[in-house]
Amino acid sequence: MVAINQLVPKDHLLRKIYRAIDFSFIREKVARLYCPDNGRPTLDLEILFKILFIGYLVGIRSERQLVLESRLAFWGLYSDGGCRAGGKK
Repeated sequence: MVAINQLVPKDHLLRKIYRAIDFSFIREKVARLYCPDNGRPTLDLEILFKILFIGYLVGIRSERQLVLESRLAFWGLYSDGGCRAGGKK
């Protein structure tokens, strides 16, 4: 079996970004905006921020295009698997 992670070159720009930037600060910044025990679970906010950041870097201006690109390329490569309630691990 081939893992998606094996298909991405070791020197890929996104790998360099994720080695250089710790995105965990996002959860702390937005924690007060989300109720931990009421409402619907949210998309992991760290992953959402990464997707928006990548879209900015590569010049994707359309939200629809950003969603499509993230599904095709970024989602499986640089996340650990999807949704978490309240953006928590």
